[in-house]
Amino acid sequence: MKKRAGILILVQMIAVIGGLWLAALFLQQGNADVFSYLYDTVPLLLLFVIALPPMLVHGIWNDFLRVFRLGKSDRNFSICEIKKTLLAIELLQKQIIYGTVMIVCVYAMVILVKIDEINLLGPSMAVNLDSVIYMAIALLFIEPLKAYAQRYLEDYLAEEED
Repeated sequence: MKKRAGILILVQMIAVIGGLWLAALFLQQGNADVFSYLYDTVPLLLLFVIALPPMLVHGIWNDFLRVFRLGKSDRNFSICEIKKTLLAIELLQKQIIYGTVMIVCVYAMVILVKIDEINLLGPSMAVNLDSVIYMAIALLFIEPLKAYAQRYLEDYLAEEED
C-alpha cells in the first residue's frame, strides 16, 4: 500500500471544491445569487461543536488520526489498532449525520416559528440546507478514509496468511 491517506484527502478536497463551484455556477440562473446561500458559518460551527468534542473527550480522536499514518512503511500497526481506527471513522460519520439532523430540525423549527412573511421561507430554508451540504462534504472526505483503512486491514490480514 504505497499511497498515503493525506494525498487521497488532498485530491478529494480539490474534487469536492471544484464540483461545488461548478454546481453553483451551473445552477445560478439570471439574478439569483446561489453563491451567497452556499456558505453560512453558524451551521458549520454547530456541526463541529456537535461532532468533534465527544471524540476528543473519549480519546477516540487519536484512533481517527491513525488513518493518516497507515501508509508509512516504517510503521506497523496491530489488527486491534486498525480496527479501532475503523471504529473511530464510523463514529465520526455517525456524529456528523446525527448532528446534521439535529441542526436542520432545530434550524427549521426556529425559521417556522419566527417567519412572518411566507416569501422569506425559501431563502431561509435554503440557508438551512447548508448543514446538509456540509454533512455531505464531510462524509465525502471521511468515506475514502474508511475505505483506505479497510483496505489496509485486508492487506494486513492477507500478508499474515502468507
